Amino acid sequence: NKYLLRQVLTYHVVNDDRIFASEIEAGSQTMLNGIKITFDDNKQITDAANQEINITLANNQASNGVAHIIDTVMLPSGG
Repeated sequence: NKYLLRQVLTYHVVNDDRIFASEIEAGSQTMLNGIKITFDDNKQITDAANQEINITLANNQASNGVAHIIDTVMLPSGG
C-alpha cells in the first residue's frame, strides 16, 4: 500500500532542512505528513499514540538533512 508507506515514512521527517539535536526544543513538532509529535526536555519523543521514543544516535549528516536514529518505528495510526 503506497499511501500507507508514504504516511509512515513522512511521519519520521521533520518539516525542516536540518535540525541538530542541540537545536531540538521541548514542545510540539509537526512532521512532514502533518501529524505532531512532542519532544520533552531530555529530547525524548512522544508520538500521537503516546509511545515514548528515544533518540539513540543523533546528528548523522546526510546530503539532504540530518538523521537521528530512534529506537522505535512510529506509526501514524498508532497501530
